[in-house]
Order: sequence, then structure tokens, then C-alpha cells
Amino acid sequence: MLMGARFRTVDGGPAPAPSSWAPALVPTMRTAPSVPRLLAFLAFLVLCLVPPGTGQTARTVDRGSVLHISVGREPDLLDPHRATSPTADRVLGDLYEGLLAWDAGGNLVAGAAETWSTSEDGLTWTFQLRAAGKWSDGSPVTAEDFVYGLRRALAQPIRPFSPDLLFPIRNARQVFRGDLPPSALGVRAVDRLVLEITLDQPAPTLSVVLAGRTAYPIHKASLQAEGVRAFQAGKLVGNGPFMLVETVPGTSHRLVRNPHFHAARDVALDGVVMHLVEDPQAELREFRAGTLHVTSTLPTGHTTWVQRQLADSLRIVPRAQTMSLVFNQTLAPWKDDTRLREALSLAIDREALAADAGEGARPAETLIPPGLDGYQPPPGPWAGLDRAAREAKARELYAAAGYGPDKPLTVHLLYPSGESNKAVVVAISRRWRELLGVRTRLENDEARDVVERLRRRDFQDILLRIQSTPQLARFLEPFRPGALDSAGYGGKPFAELLKRANDAPDMPGHLAGLRAAEARLLADMAVVPVLYPASRRLVAPTVRGWQDNLRDIHPSRYLSLAPETVADRKER
Repeated sequence: MLMGARFRTVDGGPAPAPSSWAPALVPTMRTAPSVPRLLAFLAFLVLCLVPPGTGQTARTVDRGSVLHISVGREPDLLDPHRATSPTADRVLGDLYEGLLAWDAGGNLVAGAAETWSTSEDGLTWTFQLRAAGKWSDGSPVTAEDFVYGLRRALAQPIRPFSPDLLFPIRNARQVFRGDLPPSALGVRAVDRLVLEITLDQPAPTLSVVLAGRTAYPIHKASLQAEGVRAFQAGKLVGNGPFMLVETVPGTSHRLVRNPHFHAARDVALDGVVMHLVEDPQAELREFRAGTLHVTSTLPTGHTTWVQRQLADSLRIVPRAQTMSLVFNQTLAPWKDDTRLREALSLAIDREALAADAGEGARPAETLIPPGLDGYQPPPGPWAGLDRAAREAKARELYAAAGYGPDKPLTVHLLYPSGESNKAVVVAISRRWRELLGVRTRLENDEARDVVERLRRRDFQDILLRIQSTPQLARFLEPFRPGALDSAGYGGKPFAELLKRANDAPDMPGHLAGLRAAEARLLADMAVVPVLYPASRRLVAPTVRGWQDNLRDIHPSRYLSLAPETVADRKER
């Protein structure tokens, strides 16, 4: 086994050429950092020596403290500023640490910054970094590493994902557009361990952004030496609790504990294997066989069986995620007439849809999930109308828009691939046909491609969008007029309300502003919320430290494993 051990990587190929001012994206010399490779290799050897524990004997199964978790689909990239998939968030969250971080319960806590403060006007944030902070190659984490990372997160040559998260920072918009050099960004290293961030306007939720991958620090030396290959197994230098030592494309990512992490003594696991299992049925089989401790989801229609057979492992928890329908408002018949959009929304039986979607799913009539950071959404557009009244109103609006039995509407509905998503759109299509006579043609595509097609407005009629973000305003930001994800919506009153919310100096004002902005967005029928999916997965009883939370965030650094016996495994 040891003879065959080697590093495998996902992405490669030529690196893009740097601009004259952008942070380095390609190697300026071909020397690679030997220390991180050596450390990663030695750590991997330790991981390889962990007994697999196949459960064939009567003794206690000891796989060491290596957690085996399925994260679903393979991440598109492991570059914190370019990755787009939720799977990448899960992997990168164990490899990096932001200025702030998430604890086991999904709460913000100190991360790479030991303390921080905000000026009275809310425009200056000062962070004191940990003196013990180190990269996985043993070099110190400094304020300059965060300056470099934040500048890179706005660098056009790498096509960063969600750069607008950083737009509250002074000059961030101009830097992203290329109107100003990265050095003009409102971030500076006061000294080796003090970072100062200056804002254009108060941003009460900036702390959430600073815990995410958009604001992760970047190890400049390894990036300059390796270019895009710096984010591959055995080369990636992070400052998080674990290191990436192997990637088997389409199969798994292997992580081992980072001995240089500032809280390494508090990390119980020796390693984490993140399995890339896209098929929920396969996940269930592997969990029952004992090869997985945690699944990413459950197969559709299996909840009742799992409740009977695996009740001690079943976790069904509300999560901060919304499924909604978005109309291409650059095209007829959606462009200037809300009647048809409203008719289709009224026709959806959300209660039945939630019941069909599985235990824990909730009907959604507002976009921002209730309960996140204390947010209470506005009443839905038809609050107080019973099912019969909604159906009658739907038929009335459908007819007023010029459609009926003699002229049925035909729509194309694009959705992200996946059996649970398909079940939702099939149920919606059936309801439209039964109540209104609408003919629906379904089309599926990979999740990342659906996002890209939304941004290009490359869909004919309607698109099923799935939003999941720890930041409240991010549910509404995509609908700003001119935003890439707006699908042609141009509501100026909504944009003004959203700006007021984002300009609020404190959290209560921000929440009130978001409530007003969302109410206007829903009244304009710019989006049709459908469902709040639940987090549905299996967690083995031997996993300790797992805390259910609305954000569905579960950092591996807080998890541990109790001994598992053969009897435990047979119970699966």
C-alpha cells in the first residue's frame, strides 16, 4: 500500500497570464516548496497506516480517528476565490480559516483573528491576529496574507466568484471593475499581526463574509511558485485545521490534521476522507456497510424506512436554503406582465409539495428563510387566502393574461440535475397542468451550468434556483437591477429599499430594511419561492460533537469518533 501511495490532483493545465497589477496567478519560477510536500507526504503515510476496520472480526473496529463523510458531488475547484460549488465550501472550510470562523453550532467565533473591534461609525474594523497562527508549511500567518487574499478575491483575471460580497470595503467595486489598482482597496497591514479594513459604508453582516472563503488568506509564496497547481493535493498550503494530501478524481479527498494549526491540540480527528458520492442510494448502501460515518443526503422516498431502521442515525433539520422559480423577464410573456407569473405561483400547492419532498421540508412563500439571524420575513403576497381562493385567483389571472383551454401555455422549466430537484419540478408541472392546463417541458443541467445559464439568461422561460448562503442579504442581492443573476428584473423601488437595508448602521435596522425590500420583491413577482428544503442525512452514533444548526455548517475540527464495535455496524 505504501509503495503505491502518491498524490493525485483534480485541476491542472496552463495558468492564466497575470495582468501588470494583479496578484500573481502563475509561477514566476519553477521551484516548488519542498517543506509542505514533505509534511503532507509524511502525514499521508500516517493516514495510510490507519487500519481500515472492515468489521470481519469480533473485536472493536478501530479505524483510528479518521472520519469518513460523503459530500456529494465533486467540487469544481479548490481555489477559494474561483470555486462555485457547495462541496468546495465544505472541503475548503477544513483547509483554511478566515479572520472569523464557525463553531460546531453554526455560530461566529474568533478564527485567525484572536480579537477584533469596530469604530463608532462602523467604517473601520481592526483585527488582531493570533501570534501562534501558522500555515501548514510552518510559516507564520500575517496580516499581509489577508491583504493579499482580499486583493486577489477582486482580481478580474481569475474570474472570482461572488466578489460583490466584498463591495462594502472601500474602493472594492472600482478595484473589481479595473478602475483602480488592488493597492487602492481599503485593507492594510498595520503591522505583522494587525489588519485594518476600511469600509465605504457600515456593513453589520461583514463578519459573516469574513468567515467565508471569499476572505480566506492566500499563501503568496506557494501561489507564485505553483500557479493554479497551488490548490492541488500535496501542494495546497492552508491555515486551517487539516491539510489536503490526496485527491482521487471523482472518488475522494483525503485530509490529515495540520500539526501547525494554532489549535491543533484541540482537533481530535487524525484525518477526514471526503467521499464524492453523487447517488443518494449509493450513500445509503455505503453507510449501512460501515464505510461512511456521515451521508450528504437521503434518497427520495426512503425517509419512513430510515426512521424505522436507522432512527439513531437520522438527522432531519431545517436549513437556510430556498428553492424558488425565476422567470426570464427579458422575454415574452414574462417581461412586462405580472399576471401570468402570479397565476403560476398561486397554482402551486406548497403544502402538498413540502409533504412530497420529504420529512422536514417546509412550504415557502418568502425568499429569506425565517429564523436566520433572527430575521422575520414579511407576510407572503397571498397571506390569508385559503386553497380554494388561491385556485380561483390563479384561473382568473391565467385567463386575463390570454390563456385557457383553447390556448394553453407551454413553458420550458430548467432545473439542476438531481432526483430531489426532479421530484419538485415534476410535482409543480403536474399541478400547473391539472389546475390551468399548462404544458411544461422539463430540462435538467449540472448545477454549475444552471447558474451560468441564469447569468447569461440562457433559458427560455423558467428556472429552478436553489439559494443557500449564511448571509441574509445574499438572498436578495441577485435581484438588484443589472445584477448578473437578476434574470432581467429591473425593480428600482426594490433596489432603493435594499440599499437602505445595506446602509443601516446596526443589525436591527438592517433586518427591518431587508424585510421591506423582500416585501417589494415578492409583490413584483420577480421570484416565486416554493420550498425550504430540510437537511436530511445519516450521522453514525459514533460521531461525537455533531450539532444540528440552521446553516448546516459542521467543521470537522469539532468532531471526534467513539470506538465502533462489530455489533454497532451490524445494527445498520
